Amino acid sequence: REQKRGGRGVIGSDLSTGDFVRQLIVCSTHDYLLFFTDKGRVFWLKAYQIPETERYGKGKALINLLNIKDEKVMSILPVKEFKDFVFMATEKGQVKKMELSLLSHPRSTGVNVMNLPSEGDVVIGVRPVKEKQEVLLVTKKGQAIRFNSDDVRPMGRASYGVTGIKLDK
Repeated sequence: REQKRGGRGVIGSDLSTGDFVRQLIVCSTHDYLLFFTDKGRVFWLKAYQIPETERYGKGKALINLLNIKDEKVMSILPVKEFKDFVFMATEKGQVKKMELSLLSHPRSTGVNVMNLPSEGDVVIGVRPVKEKQEVLLVTKKGQAIRFNSDDVRPMGRASYGVTGIKLDK
């Protein structure tokens, strides 16, 4: 609703203590939502499969909607058409570019999209990317690197990726 002079606003949702809104997604009910986990897997849901709730409702936990065990959802992408690319980055500086068309066949158990080594690397971010688009990686200590997305070749689901940025110990 539009707020008039001296308005107080409207509460969007009721959150638990210590909880916060991390991402706001605008999509159509027939769009796919791709849930990327820290272990390099992706799960699918149609947007209409997420239950509606009242304004003051707390919502429903994702683990009740997806087959996730011992994993955390790191990124959610709304997808209308499976074209262009998806760009992933890990905690240890590895990056991977993959065609979205490789993710066009949903499975309820999810699929691996990045083979991570056993040393404990985790996926920290996933974003859609187009050809000739610039990519910027920034570290915790403020180091950054910018490069063209075409510098990273598209890879299959089974690959680990390439070094995007070198990190100190």
